[in-house]
Amino acid sequence: MLRLPTWARQILSKPIGILYQGDSLWKNHSHILSKKPTVTVGDIVTRDYIKNLGKAPSLAVIDGKTQRTIESGKLSGIDELFDETKEATNLPGTINIWEIRAILSEILPGFPNIKTLLKVYGEEDLLVLPILLTLSAHIDFNVLYGQPNMGVVVIRTNPTSRALAEAVTQAMEANIPIHKEKHKEK
Repeated sequence: MLRLPTWARQILSKPIGILYQGDSLWKNHSHILSKKPTVTVGDIVTRDYIKNLGKAPSLAVIDGKTQRTIESGKLSGIDELFDETKEATNLPGTINIWEIRAILSEILPGFPNIKTLLKVYGEEDLLVLPILLTLSAHIDFNVLYGQPNMGVVVIRTNPTSRALAEAVTQAMEANIPIHKEKHKEK
C-alpha cells in the first residue's frame, strides 16, 4: 500500500477539476455527463448521479461512508443497477495500488460498456488517482467525486489530470510501502 505524503494532501484538498456547488451540476450541466462515460467516486456522488441521470455510471466506487461516517441504507439496492460488482480493501490515506490496479485491469476490457460497482472496505477517496492513470490511458471519460462541504468535482480526463495523478502516485511510491498484514481493516 502507498501512503499519501503531507504535501500531496494539501494539493488534493483543493478540487482537481471543475467544482459544481450545490445542485448546479445536476440542474444545469447534467448534459455534460451524458456525452462521455462517467466514473463516480463516493457514495453521495454515486447516489446523486443515479438519481439525476436515471442510470448507473460506467464505474462507481463506494465505501458505505460519508466523511468517514457509516451510513447504512443510503445505497441499498444499488447492486442491481450494475453488471458486475468487485470488492477491494483500501485503508484511509493510502492506495492499495497493486490490488486496485489488478481490479482496474479486470474492468478495462469491458469499460465503459460493462457497468461495474467497486465496493471498498476502508476508504475510496484516493482511488481517483489510479483510475485516472489506468483507465484514461485507453478512453476519455469524466470522473466525479465529492469535495467535502463544497460540492461535486468533475475531472475531464486529459494530459493535465493524468500528469497530476502520475506525480502524486509516484511520490507515494517513493515512500516506504505500508504492509497490509499490519493494518488490516474489517
